[in-house]
Amino acid sequence: MTDQIVEDDAPAVLDLRAPALVLDPFPGEGTAASTPGDLVFSDDGRYLAVTSQDCELVVFRTEDWTEHVRVSGSVLWGQDIQWVPGTHRICKRLLEGEGRQDEEAPTRAYDVDMRAEVVIPPQPREVRSRTGRYRADTGYGRYQADGGYGGFTGYGAWVDVLSSAGGSRRLHLPRGKARVARVSFTGDERRMFVGLGDAVHMVDLESGAVVASLAGVGADAVVRPDGAYLVATAGRSRFTSEHERIDLWRISDMALLMRCWSGGYYLPAFDWSPDGGMLATSVVTGFQGYGGEIRVYQPGEPLAE
Repeated sequence: MTDQIVEDDAPAVLDLRAPALVLDPFPGEGTAASTPGDLVFSDDGRYLAVTSQDCELVVFRTEDWTEHVRVSGSVLWGQDIQWVPGTHRICKRLLEGEGRQDEEAPTRAYDVDMRAEVVIPPQPREVRSRTGRYRADTGYGRYQADGGYGGFTGYGAWVDVLSSAGGSRRLHLPRGKARVARVSFTGDERRMFVGLGDAVHMVDLESGAVVASLAGVGADAVVRPDGAYLVATAGRSRFTSEHERIDLWRISDMALLMRCWSGGYYLPAFDWSPDGGMLATSVVTGFQGYGGEIRVYQPGEPLAE
């Protein structure tokens, strides 16, 4: 379903009404081995890497969507993965609470072209920008009246941003009980989008200032690389009959362009291709949290009344 008709340029805008492609890399049902987990496009867009909840890795060629490599679970990546910037090497993506010390960062990866394990420079923090110029971790703590964390006046979330130029900077977000849901970067590495509560905060990475707060979007949101659109998921009810929703927002005027029910009970991960032409989502379709597929969305035909 849709909330708003998309303009005449709809073919250039993501169509969430139906996936252009459905992949089933982990067939079966009722087990972690049959359930999709994380996914991420390579920086050049040539590959889409996906994992199962049993930590099996499958890499697809996006040119023809054929399977490039399949590897059973490994401590090198686990279920949560990232590409080493500018390479075809997969390593573990650190989760909140694991990557607080940079020396804990992964230093080994799997090269999907060589089909071999390789040594890599440390890959710190939970998320990174396109080239790795910026890396970020999130957290939650006691909030101080001056905006820092120390003397107790409430609680609030923060994002700690590490720059390749040296040093890190902790950015304090509005006080409250909400924790950061997702962090994403524009392709030019000028803006960082931070989901918190029912809003997404847009941060200028050079100054560290919050330049806009986009209310009502939902915290589980990812910006398209050109900074023009956000995709957000909502309505998550993993163990109920309610399906999860996907929304498409235009950032310039915060118009809700499309709202669709995914037909899945849980969306563990979603990622834009580097050129912004595709969105890939992993969808858990089983009521008990098992089984599912990978869906790829692309621009479609204009909507009609």
